[in-house]
Amino acid sequence: MWNVGFINPTYTLLEAHLFDFADNLYGQRLRIDFLHKLRDEAKFPGLPELQAQIAADIAHARDWLAQHQRWPRHRLPLSGYLKSYRSDS
Repeated sequence: MWNVGFINPTYTLLEAHLFDFADNLYGQRLRIDFLHKLRDEAKFPGLPELQAQIAADIAHARDWLAQHQRWPRHRLPLSGYLKSYRSDS
């Protein structure tokens, strides 16, 4: 599961959450495939609401992955996704 954050018009930040993984990957190179968009970016009134939404997102992502154990043949290209993601905001 991942989130794209826009720091400013030219700097984009990608945060990835790896399920059931507790090792340290800092400084490592990773390949991340973009398979399914869960929801649009949202603002929350407080930390409890954000935490509840993250828990719901994790449940949704795990459910989607369980139903799609054979990865789709198509993957979302990051460049096109970021353009649509920016316009959705």
